[in-house]
Amino acid sequence: MVSLYWSKREASPAVSENGQDHGATAFLKEGSLRYAVEKGENSNEPTYQEVSGAPVETRSPLGYHVGSVTIMFLNLSKMVGTGVYSTPASVLKGTGSVGLALIYWFIGFLVAAASLSVYLEFASYFPNRSGSEVVYLEQAFPRPRYFFPVTFAIQTVLLSFSASNAIVLAQYLYRMSGSTPTAWQLKGVAVAGYTLAFLFVAFSTRWSYRVSNAIGAVKLLTLVFVGITGLVVLGGNVDRVPDPRANFRNAFSGFEGTEASAYGVTNALVKIIFSYAGYENAFNVVNEVKNPVRSIRNSGGLSLLVVAILYMLANIAYFSAVPKEELVQSSQVAASLFFQKVFGSAGAARGLNFLIALSAFGNLTAVLLGQSRLIRECGRQGTLPFPNFWVSTRPFGTPLGPYFVKWALTMLMILAPPAGDAFNFVVDLANYPASFFAFLMAVGLYFVRYQRKKLNLPPPSKAYRFRTWHVAVIFTILVNLYLLIMPWYPPTGGATGGDVSFWYATYVVTGLGILLACGAYYILWIYALPRWRGYRIRHERQVLEGGEVTHKLVKIPLQELEAWDREHDAQAPRSTTAQARHPVRNGEPQISRSDDTPSTFDSSSYSARDRRGQQHVLGCVVDTSLLCYFSDVVTWRRAYRSASMKRSPIKSVAVIGAGAAGAVTAAALAAEGHFEHIRVFERRETPGGTWIYDPDPGPAPRIIPGANPPETDPPLPVPNGPFPRTTSPCMQERFDRTPIYDNLTTNVPDIAMCFSDSRFPYGPFVPHWVPRHYIENYFSLHRTDSLLVLNTTVEDLSKIPGTQRWKLTLRRKDSVRHVDVWWEEEFDAVILAHGHYSVPFVPQVDGLEEHIRLFPGRISHSKSFRNALAHHDKKVLVIGNSASGHDVAAALVGSVRGPVYQSRRSRSRWEGDKPAPGIEWKPVVRKYLRTGDIVFDDGSVLSDVDTVIYCTGFKASFPFWNDHANGGPIWNYEQSRLIGSYWHTFFGDFPTLGAVGVPRVLTFRSFEYQAIALARVFAGRNTRSLPPSEEQERWERERCRLVSSEHRKFHDILWDNGETMDWLRGLYDLAGLPTLEDRGRYPPVLGDETRWAIEHLRKYPEPGRESCEDPGEGVDGWTVVQPGAAKDSLQFI
Repeated sequence: MVSLYWSKREASPAVSENGQDHGATAFLKEGSLRYAVEKGENSNEPTYQEVSGAPVETRSPLGYHVGSVTIMFLNLSKMVGTGVYSTPASVLKGTGSVGLALIYWFIGFLVAAASLSVYLEFASYFPNRSGSEVVYLEQAFPRPRYFFPVTFAIQTVLLSFSASNAIVLAQYLYRMSGSTPTAWQLKGVAVAGYTLAFLFVAFSTRWSYRVSNAIGAVKLLTLVFVGITGLVVLGGNVDRVPDPRANFRNAFSGFEGTEASAYGVTNALVKIIFSYAGYENAFNVVNEVKNPVRSIRNSGGLSLLVVAILYMLANIAYFSAVPKEELVQSSQVAASLFFQKVFGSAGAARGLNFLIALSAFGNLTAVLLGQSRLIRECGRQGTLPFPNFWVSTRPFGTPLGPYFVKWALTMLMILAPPAGDAFNFVVDLANYPASFFAFLMAVGLYFVRYQRKKLNLPPPSKAYRFRTWHVAVIFTILVNLYLLIMPWYPPTGGATGGDVSFWYATYVVTGLGILLACGAYYILWIYALPRWRGYRIRHERQVLEGGEVTHKLVKIPLQELEAWDREHDAQAPRSTTAQARHPVRNGEPQISRSDDTPSTFDSSSYSARDRRGQQHVLGCVVDTSLLCYFSDVVTWRRAYRSASMKRSPIKSVAVIGAGAAGAVTAAALAAEGHFEHIRVFERRETPGGTWIYDPDPGPAPRIIPGANPPETDPPLPVPNGPFPRTTSPCMQERFDRTPIYDNLTTNVPDIAMCFSDSRFPYGPFVPHWVPRHYIENYFSLHRTDSLLVLNTTVEDLSKIPGTQRWKLTLRRKDSVRHVDVWWEEEFDAVILAHGHYSVPFVPQVDGLEEHIRLFPGRISHSKSFRNALAHHDKKVLVIGNSASGHDVAAALVGSVRGPVYQSRRSRSRWEGDKPAPGIEWKPVVRKYLRTGDIVFDDGSVLSDVDTVIYCTGFKASFPFWNDHANGGPIWNYEQSRLIGSYWHTFFGDFPTLGAVGVPRVLTFRSFEYQAIALARVFAGRNTRSLPPSEEQERWERERCRLVSSEHRKFHDILWDNGETMDWLRGLYDLAGLPTLEDRGRYPPVLGDETRWAIEHLRKYPEPGRESCEDPGEGVDGWTVVQPGAAKDSLQFI
């Protein structure tokens, strides 16, 4: 039996202050297990986790400083530390031959790759939790409660030292100096080196990552140098190495000083796995990574592959330069022997030893960064004493407690064991419990899959999904099982014949002893003492002063236990909120009414039922009967993701843009009579959008050939709060002026272009001021002008973590005070209606960038064109022959010196076989010369050009879209399309986000269909439901394949093949009719007269098959295409 309930807890002041949103948490219950559904700011995917584990930190108190580069170097810096430089001799000795040693290094890569895939699948299930194994074991084995958190936490803390790496760092420093240290000298340098690493990371998270990245780059280059040098040696190009191929002859034969055995190969494999340890380091910082699954999959996988290749090259380098008999005696300084053989004892060898010492130091910092998060997560589980010590990030925003514990334990382990055995014993000791937990973690992946299937949970969405192969999981299980069994097999040299001077299995027994001690402690603490002293252990959620969230295990006396359980839910004190409990029927969670719901409603508590039998949960209104219907016919994923839609009609909507799309969107929303708060934000001083005419185009924007808006129109940095606040005026180009030129007219017949409830005053094609005034009047016609917020730019749009709501950061220029005023507003839904004709695009051409620099002002874009006066008596080249290219070239005829040169890639629909009088056609520009000449594809050259006007269109720009907060970009510039869109209007991953005006179809009229459909969906009154997210994703994939095969853009919708009618019909059917009470707007019909106009009326003459009609009032002329003539789809737009 699975039950499901939601509760809204009242946030404490500390919670509110620090941005941790714990107010909207859903819970699932299955038997004795209870699962919380929570989200973090780093991912749009919810985490379904058993509540005995540490709670999700909605906003990471350590920040979000880990990007793709940091992930790569975080893993690489931990892998490339000491292993590949220190263990080749042990590996060679254990395997008994050069060939088998190389094979084992490759096997080590396969082991790491399989294990990496296991980690990735876990991360896709828990994308909001740092700490890797801590989290994955906690969730794979939630019962016995607290057992694995306690066991893993103790062994993690006890074995969190980095003594071996610090000792190797000291060895290389002494090797560099050419001196032989005493045991205590070696320890002293190791202590100093590790202390320095501790200080590097203790005071700043951001700078610690930067330092780690810088050292990682040096480590990568050093290993690349070793590999390349080895290939040079192998090629016989180094006189110091007379026979570089000696070790590769009879590569699989043994030699003196080695003897392959089960113990030897197991020990070798342990050493190699230790050398690859670090592929998982980024999983320790998952909650500091935006889009963690995709980022770690790409960067983490790349780092492992690069390291594996370099490891093989490094070993080949060692074997090419150092005789194998000498190599097995090298202990932990194989790389130094290599440098001595190749470079001698000169300064070069010492310098390279310094680089390897730096590499070892980088490993120390990378391990500190990763393991500190792992230990911190142990502390957040509440199983360690003094949780504040482990969890707090004060005063420097770093996990200072875990850092200090690692430093203290490392000091102890450096100073206590004998220096000669420290490295091998510590490596082995750390690996045996690690293999035990890695074995359990891989097995636990199947438990997690089973539990998710049993709970009928949805798989992660496409962007956050990763499922490893069964063979990879099984391989990981078998490898770790092998590593658990084979260390018991005795070496050939007897009980003391291992790689330490004492009993060979000491580390095995020690590791098992630690695990058994952890188990004994658990039984004593959780069971024996509570029974003896009359109390029970419970966990309680706490929020610290810095916003950190943690569990704390508390002792509840038996006489108070019942009251405590009654007053607390799964994670925190229970508020007076409703709990709608849901049984399961036919494998689906059923959502039913709860009769114990309080009857009072407060807008801040979301905990009442209104008169219509609806219930307020998750901060929204839920029609419980409708939810029961959902449970019967759709998957739990669809029901959960539709929470803010069918279950809870949206009450506040923000519209970005007050052009034609914004005008009809505001009218459609207002007509529903449902929304309590509608705001239309417009950065200009009046509505009208791209139809606003600016007589003065202003300074020409900087032209960057081939650049897309993320580079030409980047986001404006948002100042730190609190808001509202003021800043000095923005000086960054915002592209707010329009591209309207003097003689521009519409090119869509008025009956098809205008909205269905109001026609243009005349037509069919009208000058630009008509639609501008039409849009402005349309706001007044529908009394939505009161919704306008003018002179206001949306500078940031971010989804609020854990909800489907949005936060807008807004900026208004105060011309009186000469400042910018910033403030924030929150909305349930947002509609993007800001148009896509603002940011000009100029393609990349050979020599164009230099031409712009040498001849400033010569290159311009049609956005800055107004009329021919500025180009009088000049030699002008127009690039492009679409609508704007046609109009600009025609306007220049008779004003410029000589003909208007027009560069065309192909013939446009309205062009004949010859250019119009006064125009000379040229092919595509091939190159701009430093002399100022312009070379075309046919080899012709144009000299002494005064002006080049690019009529090459615009690029969609979304500078306000917060990629980090929203899980990625919204626009794909390679494919010119919205990412994750459905029907060009909706977004599968963002059910409270819509777009109006993206497809170039019938402009105003098609905007109307989109706006009505969105308004109806957001009000919960749509006739047809949106399909599940899987079907929406399938539509997007199929659409991509279709337009790719037909070589057109994703949002270009054709008319002639019926595609436009199908698209509009889909929006029409989705919206349906208004309510009986006349709530809502009628979606317009597309009748015979409108369709005739679309198919027959043309703004431009059709060469050779036109019939001119009466041009009407004040229009220069238009064309009627006769019956039987070829149709022109909608390319005239």
